[in-house]
Parts: sequence; structure tokens; C-alpha cells
Amino acid sequence: GGGAGTTSTSILAWVMMGSAEVRTQLAEELCLRKMDRRSGTPRVFLAREAQHFEPFSAAEELLLIRHAMDLVKATHSAFEDVRDLESVFTWARRQKYILDIYPMHDPEHAQRIMQRVSIFKPWFDAQGIVMLREYFGDKAALYFDFLGFYTQAVMVLAVVGVLASLAGISDITRFCYCIFVCLWGVTFISAWKRKNIEVVYRWQRLIITDPSDEALLVSSLKEQKREEFVGNLAKDPVTGEDALEFPMEERAKRYAVSIVTCLSILAVSVIGLKLSLDFQDIHDSWLLNNQDHYYLLRLFVFRSVIMPNIPLALYMGLLYLFDFIYSRAVEILTEWENHEFDYEHENSRIFKKVFFHFFQMNLSYLYLAFARRDIVRV
Repeated sequence: GGGAGTTSTSILAWVMMGSAEVRTQLAEELCLRKMDRRSGTPRVFLAREAQHFEPFSAAEELLLIRHAMDLVKATHSAFEDVRDLESVFTWARRQKYILDIYPMHDPEHAQRIMQRVSIFKPWFDAQGIVMLREYFGDKAALYFDFLGFYTQAVMVLAVVGVLASLAGISDITRFCYCIFVCLWGVTFISAWKRKNIEVVYRWQRLIITDPSDEALLVSSLKEQKREEFVGNLAKDPVTGEDALEFPMEERAKRYAVSIVTCLSILAVSVIGLKLSLDFQDIHDSWLLNNQDHYYLLRLFVFRSVIMPNIPLALYMGLLYLFDFIYSRAVEILTEWENHEFDYEHENSRIFKKVFFHFFQMNLSYLYLAFARRDIVRV
């Protein structure tokens, strides 16, 4: 069902919702795991036994409603310019008939969540994580659970660091502190893996290392193909059903174009940033030889504040410019690569950005250290 209200002369705001019957059917289709009131353990939701399960949380209702919207596919007979696997909602948003979709917040629920943290305890307790999971979903809850776990672990590292500083800076102190940091890092990773498995078991009653439970967890996620994915209809060799497939040769060509484009932008970025670093030497030399020849250069503000920072401002400007250009190119190229699933799309986009940012952020240090061998400026 839905309702409409006019927010301006040309914009309509629609409120989308689903009946209880529709939501139970969608939950069973998605293999959603819910807490069984009789046994007190989570299991796969069944529509015919809906009365025996806990009510849907806010996050689960949003998941079900969005899934219902994605199921309504646009057909070529009813709509123009329809892409393969595209839903009516995606088509309408691409055609600018729909601006965007947002979940409606419950201010009281959000306020109760925020009351679980304070300036003296900036992480959520177990009950706060449960409230986060019910309102924002598993991913957000697990993220904040990790932040709390990491914050507490870093506090231990900080206390040891302060004690090491109070003991005096000596070779033996540095050695002991470095050993402790290595042990702390290994212990933290192992402890978080254990914590992660514990959280998944507590929420889903699934054991990550158990093959049958992992298969059940994967089936419960039931990731579908991206609506933006295009291809040719062909018989699936496993199910025998008609499914879209994209030729591997064409995909390889698109990957090659993406790699060449990304490396080209990185090369231009390297040249531009190298020239900006060389410009700093020219600028410093000119400033040293001409500071007595110009009246403005005799002023403290110009001589010590403005003029010395011009190369830095140029360098930062180039950083932001190349980052903006590359980010736009990444979005276009990743979409053009035509990934089949959302996780493939996200992994490709993240890898491109991490690769570029790693070289961009460390380029100046690498250039000064190995090309210029300027240890002082490094």
C-alpha cells in the first residue's frame, strides 16, 4: 500500500509499506532467520508458523519492502528503454521520475539507541548492539561492535605507551614496547575473529567453521544479480533455466580498458605531483634570493606565512584535483565493467580506489627518499 502527499508544486512524496501477509511470504522466500519463541533459538522463517516467531524488526521490514520493490520488474512492452533485470523502481529512478528512496526514521527509537553511549563510555554494550541490529541491521551492528572492541583494545595499548614514556626513552624501553605492540596486534586479530564467530552464533545460531552452517548462511543471504547487469539470455548449465550471461572476452576487454585508464590517470598524477615538488625547490631558491628586493617580501606575513606555503597549497590542490578526476573515472569504469553481483561491483570499485590512494599518499615520500634522496624533507 502507499500514500501520497504534495510537498511542492512538482514533487510528490510516497510512503511505501507492506501488509503482514506479504511480509511473511517475502521473509520465507528470503530464508530469513528469526527467533522461535518456543525453542528460544533462531531458525528459518516459515509463513505458516508466523505466530511462533518474533515480530519483524525495523531493519528486517526495510529489507522485505526493498526486496518486494525489486521483484516488480519493468517489461519492454509496458516501459521504454528498459535494461535487463531492471525493476520498475530502478527504471523510474534512472528516468528521473523518482529522485531517491529513504527509510523513515523513528526518532524515539534512535534516541533510545543514543542513550546507550556517553562521553565516559563511547561504545555500545551488548543491549545497545541488539538495539542497533534491530533498527539498522546486522552490518551496522557488527560495525559498531567492532568499533567498541577496537576502542577498548587501543586503550590498553595507549596505557602501556604512557607507562613506557614515563619509564624514560631508552633502547630497552623501545625494544620492549615494540615487542608488546607486535603481540598486541596478533592478539587483537585472534580475539576479534573469536568475537566475530561468537556474534554470528549468537545472532544466527550458525557456526562459521561448520560447512553445513556456512552453506545455510549463504543460502539465507540469497544475493541476486544486479539490476544494472546486462547480458544475453542463455541456459544455465546447473539449473537449466534461462539466465543472463556476459561473454568473458568482452569482460576481459573492459577490464583491460579499466586497467589502462587507471594507470594513465595515475601516471599523469605522478608527473603532476613530481613537478609540484620540483617547483618547491625553485620557489624556495627564488624566495631566498629576492626577499630583499621586494617590499612585500620584507613583511613577516608574506615572508614567513604566505610565500613558503604556496608550493604546499599547489601540491594539496593537485591532490584533490586528481582524486576528484580519478573517483569519477572509477565510478564510470566500474559501472561499465558490468559486474553480475553487488559484491563484485563493490570489490572492484574499492580495489581501484585503494590502489590509487596508496600511491598518491606515499608518492611524495617515495620520490624524495629514493629519487631525490632528500632525507631532511622526508
